[in-house]
Amino acid sequence: MNKIFFVVVLVTLVIAVFLADSARRNAAESPSEWRFEASPAGDLITISPPPGQAHIPDLAALVTVHLLPTLRPQNPASGPPSSDDLGPKIWGAGSVSGNHVLFRPSASLTPGQSYFVGIRRTDGPLLASAVLSIPATVESAPQVSIHPADSLPANALKLYLQFSRPMEQGVMLKNLRLTDASGEEVSGAFRETELWSPDGRRLTVWFHPGRQKTAVQLGIDEGPVLTAGHHYKLIIDGHWRDTTGQPLGVAFEHAFSVIDADHRCPDPSTWEIAADPRSITVTFDESLDQAMLPRSLSLQGPATETKPITAQCLPAPDGCSATLNPNAPLLAGTYTLRIDPLLEDLAGNNLEHPFEVDLSQPVNQTRPILERRFEISD
Repeated sequence: MNKIFFVVVLVTLVIAVFLADSARRNAAESPSEWRFEASPAGDLITISPPPGQAHIPDLAALVTVHLLPTLRPQNPASGPPSSDDLGPKIWGAGSVSGNHVLFRPSASLTPGQSYFVGIRRTDGPLLASAVLSIPATVESAPQVSIHPADSLPANALKLYLQFSRPMEQGVMLKNLRLTDASGEEVSGAFRETELWSPDGRRLTVWFHPGRQKTAVQLGIDEGPVLTAGHHYKLIIDGHWRDTTGQPLGVAFEHAFSVIDADHRCPDPSTWEIAADPRSITVTFDESLDQAMLPRSLSLQGPATETKPITAQCLPAPDGCSATLNPNAPLLAGTYTLRIDPLLEDLAGNNLEHPFEVDLSQPVNQTRPILERRFEISD
């Protein structure tokens, strides 16, 4: 009897140990015990496997991250999103640190955006997954201004959006509209190319050149984007976000008028120069390209000086003037303002030739003025 009891107890203990070990293995395989965390800056995803997970180094190369088009809170009961829900893949590099799998995206994750993160078995199926999002920082909304502000020639090529913070890129056409005085949208007004400044704050918006140039078939078929004497409104969608995920908040509307087409080159001989030792203000004969001005104007000292004078160039918002502030006060003497011949006005006419040339007319042989001298008094 004792032997039978002993065997029963022994079998019971073996079964208990087996069930406990099986439960431990199942728990280790359960996706609910994996932990997925994104750093506040969005530059690192840390994946913590459940206790006992083997072959951690093999998992580093098996992390997959996708953008989710819409914000989707994590809900383990609903399972991972389907492939139809997944947006573009986020590229990056996986590595192992201790008992954690690390994934560093090539570009930081965008605050306010939702991402699918999964880790796969070597044979393909998901081992575990989660949906992560970086909280949007609570800051004041970014601000935007438009240059030039008041008017454009009918053959204008571009304008500039100046933002207070670096903005989300690749979404211009989704967030920008041009309407006429009746509120009707001008379709196909912009060129799809986005040209951002290195700091991500200034966007060059190009009007469609095929409709702005004379005698181009697209312009003949669809008409010009801008018509002299008409009024327009540029509308920027309030959902446009900066790189921290903060949206503009409200739509920004900018009204402007259109004047006659400009086919004339800028003429530096008519520019007015007001100079003192600390600043030189140059007033132009027309609005010039505001973004080109800082690299197109320079100062040269008296004949004995061979190096250009270091100065900061500050264009006026309307592009009709610019002020150059030398790093050190200028001494009395004769100085030279040097002008890049490729400096353009709003219609793309530079100092050497107009943007559009009428081949039926004689070629203008006049050489452009590229230097203007001025005096600094005692």
